[in-house]
Amino acid sequence: MSNRYWFARRFPVGQPGDRMDPISREGWMVVWSFAAALVAGFLALLVFTLAFQRPLIGFIILLVLSSLSMTALLMLSKQRGDPKHTAEDYRQGRVTNS
Repeated sequence: MSNRYWFARRFPVGQPGDRMDPISREGWMVVWSFAAALVAGFLALLVFTLAFQRPLIGFIILLVLSSLSMTALLMLSKQRGDPKHTAEDYRQGRVTNS
C-alpha cells in the first residue's frame, strides 16, 4: 500500500475538531461518491413514492445507501488521512504527498 494520503486535517493538532479535507484525487472521488450515493437514494425515494406508491421501499434504499456511503467516507478518511498535517500545509506546499 502506498503512503500517499487522501485526506488531511482541517485544523492543526491540538485544536478541537477532528475533521478531514480531501487533498488528492482519490479523496475527492470518495467525497463525490458519497454525494452521488445520497442523490441516488433521494431519487429512489422520489421514484418509489411517486411512481409506485411505495415510499417505505424508497426510504429503505435511501437509508442503506446513505449509511453505507457515510461509513465508507468516515473509514477511508480515518485510514487514509494525515493525522499530523493540515490540508492548508499541502495546499501551501509545506508538505508533499508522496
